[in-house]
Amino acid sequence: MTDEDGRKYQIDNLASPSPRPNLMYEYKGYKPPHNGWAISKEKMEQWDKENRLWFPPSKKGRIRRKRFLDELKGSPVQNLWDDIQMVSSQSNERLGYPTQKPIALLERIIKTASDEGDVVLDPFCGCGTTLVAAQKLQRRWVGVDISHTACRLMKKRLQTEFKINVQLIKGEVDLKYLQKLAPFDFQNWVIVDKFLGKVSIRKSGDMGIDGFTPEILGAFPIQVKQSESIGRNVVDNFETAIQRINKKKGYIVAYSFVKGAYEEVARAKNQNGIDIILRTVQELIDGKIEEPLHA
Repeated sequence: MTDEDGRKYQIDNLASPSPRPNLMYEYKGYKPPHNGWAISKEKMEQWDKENRLWFPPSKKGRIRRKRFLDELKGSPVQNLWDDIQMVSSQSNERLGYPTQKPIALLERIIKTASDEGDVVLDPFCGCGTTLVAAQKLQRRWVGVDISHTACRLMKKRLQTEFKINVQLIKGEVDLKYLQKLAPFDFQNWVIVDKFLGKVSIRKSGDMGIDGFTPEILGAFPIQVKQSESIGRNVVDNFETAIQRINKKKGYIVAYSFVKGAYEEVARAKNQNGIDIILRTVQELIDGKIEEPLHA
């Protein structure tokens, strides 16, 4: 509720928990509760002058106390933050990024650790939730991510929501760096960082599908090969996997492909209408993902 001064409040019980003869008085035509009021008549008059009483429209009702929101200190925040909901599949703020955090969580962290005008740095900013929270809270910010797609997503998100100019400064990731990655890290770099996708949970019987693009982009299968000279048989097997999950599109990523792989891609497209996109690691480094390659 809101009073005439614009202050928000809720009404609370004003009855005594136990009988008190000295509190059995009538006030402004309102009879006392069964055990009497919780405060003296002098206190009742004082609260009335201070606009701290709520009077029901009927004299048969009970006077109640106003508890103003701006006077409640609330409970201190504990170490376990279980009052903030995760970004679910039905959440309005969901973007499909696999590690997306709720904006309320980042707002709390930023409010706790900084003041207006401070600089917030997120060196692994993904879909940009930290940057959005910082912008809302009037902080300056810097975001860093290895994924070109993530950076483009962040730029579009910030420009759409805040109508601001966002500058992208491109860094370099080379083949030498990627060749040193462990298989799991390399797979994550391809699927999560470059495609903003989700790594497949199944590690056996996965039909060669290592992950999927985001749901909002079709949830198309991705196969990752940390090797050179991928040929016709890999494409043929991947086509079978795509058909089994009723998809019409998929991606294979490797360091290089031989001519037979491109020929098999063309056959799958012409005969079965399945679009298999071959991408080299260098092309992902350069930010090229969607346009099909040609032999």
